[in-house]
Formats: sequence, C-alpha cells, structure tokens
Amino acid sequence: MARRRIMTAFGRIKEIWRYPISSMGGERLDGTELAQGGIPGDRIWGIIDRRDGAVAAPEKRKHWRPLPNLVARLKGDRPEIGLDGSWIDAGSSLAGELVSAFLDFPAALHPHVRFGSEARDHIAPRYQRADIHIVTSALDEQARRPD
Repeated sequence: MARRRIMTAFGRIKEIWRYPISSMGGERLDGTELAQGGIPGDRIWGIIDRRDGAVAAPEKRKHWRPLPNLVARLKGDRPEIGLDGSWIDAGSSLAGELVSAFLDFPAALHPHVRFGSEARDHIAPRYQRADIHIVTSALDEQARRPD
C-alpha cells in the first residue's frame, strides 16, 4: 500500500523582494522563479570604496549606511539605480558618479563573481550568501533585509 504524504502549511508568502545590487534597496516582485542560485538577478552587483577597494558593508562601517536608501531594480539582465523617478544603468559612468555623490566619497559599481572566484572588473562578495531567505512577518520590515 502506498504511503501518502501530508503537507502542513506553516505560513504564506506576503512579499517577494530582489536586491540586484548588494547593500542597496531593492524591488518588490509580484512573482518569480526560483533557480538553483535563488531568485534570478538577486545581488548580482556590488559596490566598492574606490579609496581602499573595500566592498560595501552598511552594517559595519558608517560611511556606507546611507546606501540602502538608494534603490535598484533589474531591467533585462542589468541592474538600474533609481533616484528622483529616473533610472540609470548601473554599468554607466553616470551611475558611479551618482553613487559617489550620494555617499560623498568615490565609489564604483561592479558585477559580482561567484564566491571564491576571480574575474577582471568584477568584485567578490564579502560573504557566501544564502540563496533565499524566509523571514517571519513578526519582525520589523526594515530589520528583515538580510544583507
């Protein structure tokens, strides 16, 4: 006799968010596929301090703390940065100038490479990220952002 599996619901999905550029604000999605690496387009770019090459760390260094107030979205396979209703391609020189002016120090945006690998003109993330995070709605919305 075949055994039947009984699945118990333990919650429901209220929101899905993607953060195309690490440490920046992201975009709320109506739906998405889940791939082997998580949500496609999530944390595919990062930001560095051009003075010392340090990767953005708003939770550790004060000069990065305004960064989550900038918003990123994915258009096609490239991130864009939003400011005052306009969107700028993250790979453009204007985007680097915008982020530098916003942070008040020289910064640069680059695509991420996979954790533990190297590629020219790419940056390695500070940590190996989880592919997906599920967070209870009992937490404050701003505290839920795992970055």
